[in-house]
Amino acid sequence: QYGFDQGDELLRLVVREMGHTFPDELVMRGPEVHFMIIDAFDGREDLEDKIRLLNERIRKKALGNTTGIQVGICVFEDNMTTTIAYDRAKNALKQIRTDLNETDHFYSNVDDEKYWNQRYIIENFDRALTEGWIKIYYQGIMRLETGKTTVQEALARWVDPVRGIISPGEFI
Repeated sequence: QYGFDQGDELLRLVVREMGHTFPDELVMRGPEVHFMIIDAFDGREDLEDKIRLLNERIRKKALGNTTGIQVGICVFEDNMTTTIAYDRAKNALKQIRTDLNETDHFYSNVDDEKYWNQRYIIENFDRALTEGWIKIYYQGIMRLETGKTTVQEALARWVDPVRGIISPGEFI
């Protein structure tokens, strides 16, 4: 928005403020301009408060408007590898998407299920088209005054041989 130099300065500001907020934790740059923190935290509210205060400081010090940072959070568990923790934090971050009002999202198994459902749709979309799994259904729209169908609306439905009916809200 303000050019590369200002963008670089904003990234430096974010890194400095993250260092003040999380002085003993591992902070990493994630995909795009997102960051990840590995932290043994005292609880969900404690971490959410830290992120809220961090964003307040970033917004006060940043040149121009900024929404602050968004954080995908994975609670590190026994026998979990850092690769799995990274992937889960990244998936949690994806759940925020473009909602600029949401600053953090804790990973859950539901996120994993959503991710694998999306992967299935992306990986099988071309096959669904060529094998006729995506079908067109026509729904008549009736005029109340005459009781006659005046127009038909075409609706797409993915009838998957493995997963059953997949809503157009998921595959479009």
